[in-house]
Amino acid sequence: MPSESQIICNFGSEQRTLLQTKRMKNHRIITALLLFVLVSCMAQAGDKIVVVVQNVREFFYSTDLPGRDNTETDRQRKMNAITNAYFPSDHSVPEADIYAFCEVECSDEMMQYIASSFAAKTGKNYQAVLDGLTYDKATYETGITKSGFVYNADNVEPFGQNYTGAMGYTLYIERMRIQAFKSKRSGECFTLSMNHFKASSTNPIETESNLEKRRRNSNSLLRSLDDTPDPDILIVGDLNSQMGEDCLTYLVDAGYEEELIKYAGPTAYTHCFDGGEIIDHVFANYTMAQQVINVQVKAANPCSLNDERLAFSDHNFLVVTLNLEAKESPTYYFNKVNEFREGVPYLLVANDAKAANTVPVDKTYSDLFATDVTPADGTIIMPNARNIFIFENAPGGNYYMRDYYGRYLSNGYNQSSGKYYNTANVSTKEDAHIFTVTPQANGTYKILNTTSNYYLLYHTSWGKFTWQNWTTLYNSQYLPTLFEYDPDAYITGIDDVQFSTPVPATRKLLQHNRIIVITPDGTKYTLQGISIK
Repeated sequence: MPSESQIICNFGSEQRTLLQTKRMKNHRIITALLLFVLVSCMAQAGDKIVVVVQNVREFFYSTDLPGRDNTETDRQRKMNAITNAYFPSDHSVPEADIYAFCEVECSDEMMQYIASSFAAKTGKNYQAVLDGLTYDKATYETGITKSGFVYNADNVEPFGQNYTGAMGYTLYIERMRIQAFKSKRSGECFTLSMNHFKASSTNPIETESNLEKRRRNSNSLLRSLDDTPDPDILIVGDLNSQMGEDCLTYLVDAGYEEELIKYAGPTAYTHCFDGGEIIDHVFANYTMAQQVINVQVKAANPCSLNDERLAFSDHNFLVVTLNLEAKESPTYYFNKVNEFREGVPYLLVANDAKAANTVPVDKTYSDLFATDVTPADGTIIMPNARNIFIFENAPGGNYYMRDYYGRYLSNGYNQSSGKYYNTANVSTKEDAHIFTVTPQANGTYKILNTTSNYYLLYHTSWGKFTWQNWTTLYNSQYLPTLFEYDPDAYITGIDDVQFSTPVPATRKLLQHNRIIVITPDGTKYTLQGISIK
């Protein structure tokens, strides 16, 4: 039988064990709380910029438009409805640094009127981006609209020129506008593209025509954004299309991520037609997606087209919150594949050294020159996705060939010689040629144009990809291999994390369009504190 001292000793040992266990639990709780605070601070820290986006439905400054009953009283009533929605007394909508509009009258007077109204409402220094756009009222009797910007000049300033996103598409010069902004707090910049794509129609005859116009909207926008004042790009506006339509698929394939549905959910409708639909969008490219921290749809505008005194638009407005300091360098990963799939982005790589470029943005035909690449363990890392090609389903189990900008490839035809050119043409889907993709025994692919009967190869002597109809390859010629874009590259589980030396502190890293937190022991978390398994 144990002695009294032994019992006391054992009891003390049990208590110490319980106390140690409790301390360990408390330590884990405290560690978790500290991590949560760290993550929360990281999510909130940085240069916060708010952008409000809306189609304000035919907001005109002029009162002398034939066929329109637009008095100064009507104009002021609508302006009051807008300011009351954007600056409610309960502060439920954050005051934005930038307001991006479409369907405002195409004049600087219109934008100055909005800016002065916002300044009067808030006491803040709101200014308008003056683009000099106007229109001939004799030609456009009922008024022409545009996209435009108003900004808080104490917080941000325009950076670079205001220019059109309708490259080669004159019908939408006013309605697709691009403006970069610089934060006065951090000096960080980003490019804001406000757009109004071609509207849909209930007329079946017009449906395909309108679809093609929206394809051209997207195509010209991607080309216009190729050389922006700042590479962090936010595409917003009334795109008059829902996810899955070609014009939005072009943006997704070019590396843009839809942020509205990501944050607000698929039921947060933006347009009040037929019970609600999402046709207004927020797209961000690789680096910009890291800086978007929230998107909200605000239904402060009663969607009733029956009484404009209640509803100033048939669209809700969007509130996009950015952290301009949350970004890393862009990185796109492409893995060599032995199995072809339609609808995914590919690099066409010859001899593991040359990736095919597409036709330059300012041309409709060209040789396909090459970019030097260096695969490592079957993976190519690219700073952007502009070299991609997508093979899209075509009749007969074949494929259309589409580039980064949404343009479709074909071979030109020489009428006088009756032969096809060796260069590539790019145009609309209606003019596209049809291709077959056939795997070869050595892992390359024969991409054959069924119209010209030419296939794509790389010629080392010429230093470019070319279309040929030769029956055999020479020593200096190579068929391409396929490297498929990997959207989930290097998102690994905890068990896969290895460090040659201990990581000294908690840090942030970019992995596939998002910032993650890595603690010293290699544990990974999202910025919301969710463990990545």
